[in-house]
Amino acid sequence: MAIKQLKYTALSARTLEEFRREVEVQAKLDSPGIVKLYEITADAHYYMNMEFMKNGSLRDVLDSKSPESLPWETRIQMASNMALGLSYLHEQ
Repeated sequence: MAIKQLKYTALSARTLEEFRREVEVQAKLDSPGIVKLYEITADAHYYMNMEFMKNGSLRDVLDSKSPESLPWETRIQMASNMALGLSYLHEQ
């Protein structure tokens, strides 16, 4: 499990409501192509308890490798996984 902290501590009522709706939707999603959100806590700070990604985020992976060191097979698999995740989201 990974815990992410929302950097903002003071959210407007509208922003907080939008955040809560997004959390409710994401918590219901169940797909291998989408990181699982288990719960949020809203004490002095907002925390999201999420599935742990052993290789970090997609941004972390892309930033850690030069374009030349990322094999085309891996690039194609990553694009395919993203497409599957987006397809799942649009079906929901």
